[in-house]
Amino acid sequence: MRYLFLVIAGLWLVPSQANAATLDMSKAFQIAASQKLGVISDDNSVYTVKKINDGDDKTFGCLHDTECAAHQKCGSNGKCVDICVMGTPVCNGTELPFCLDLNAKGNPAQPHKYKCVECLKVSDCDPGYTCNTQDDYSCKMCEDGVSGCNCPDGQVADGKGGCRAGDPTPGSCKWFDFDTGFFYQNSNGNISIPSSALCWDVYGATATVSVPNKTFDFVNIRMWQGATVNGAFTTNELTAHLNYNSNAHTVTFNDEVTVNGKIKWEKQVQLNFKKGVKGNYTCYTEVCDGNYGPCHSETKVDCPWSGGSDKPDPNWTKDQKTEHCRKICGDDPSWGNQRFVYDRPGAKFDGQEEVCTRYPKSCGYGCTYGWDFVYGTGPEQPYTCQTAKQN
Repeated sequence: MRYLFLVIAGLWLVPSQANAATLDMSKAFQIAASQKLGVISDDNSVYTVKKINDGDDKTFGCLHDTECAAHQKCGSNGKCVDICVMGTPVCNGTELPFCLDLNAKGNPAQPHKYKCVECLKVSDCDPGYTCNTQDDYSCKMCEDGVSGCNCPDGQVADGKGGCRAGDPTPGSCKWFDFDTGFFYQNSNGNISIPSSALCWDVYGATATVSVPNKTFDFVNIRMWQGATVNGAFTTNELTAHLNYNSNAHTVTFNDEVTVNGKIKWEKQVQLNFKKGVKGNYTCYTEVCDGNYGPCHSETKVDCPWSGGSDKPDPNWTKDQKTEHCRKICGDDPSWGNQRFVYDRPGAKFDGQEEVCTRYPKSCGYGCTYGWDFVYGTGPEQPYTCQTAKQN
């Protein structure tokens, strides 16, 4: 009995700190319990427990994000998971519903971090918008005519947050089909061809036509009293047909024209290329039944232009040559019957001279005592302009 009392007394006298160390198993319990209840992580010596569900893989995974790949975080189950998943997409249900991996897309890269954004790709935006992937991944309104803005096939952005029918493509322009880029104007005076046109037709008595420097599918000019065309351009076909009447007239092009295809004109029309015509072209004349057609009797002819613009077509009628020589020698409708007229072929320039004559008084040849001559410059401009000296 005496020994029993001594043992009890000895335990009673042990200091409280030692007693606590002997009986306090809380930390050991935490470490042991972690094998059943979770994974312990250590942050500045403060221990916390990560919850592991019954269905989770209990194998130890991670304690910190830095133990995972740069595109991952350490999940609540102690596993490395993709940063934008984390069990469920992290940005779902927010005003910015898409998760941006800042390690992959950040500038600079930010490992283990993400940002909720409005879009990741164009299809995440409304029609007429694109995803601004170069900046803040917001949906940005596209300018008018831009493709690739989540619009239906064949449509482009309208610049107002919507879509419209797409612009026609070169090679698809059709006669009087305005949806394919066809432009038409029936008027006199000044006509400007819009830059949006892919092919065009102008109709009237006389006009000055301004043309943008671009390529057209086809061009038709039908001004039955003549036209002046300003602006260099390229076309796959150039025609001067379907005129209102058979009045002889000239279409003058003041700038270089390139034609890669057919050049066709009715026989009463002269085409005058002041700076030449180039390209891979062939020439044809034809007959059209008025301004509605049809056209027929298409005949291939030698092109009358050889790098110059003032060489007459040998197939022209006398009236056509008169119209042409007036362009070379000068003209004033107020002269009436005293205007220049085509006279005859001459002997100069290896027999290619064309004589254009004017009698400035009504007496004609009867009161003529001499001539004022302005000779042509050669076969490319063979007109000799002669004006009668009269009393």
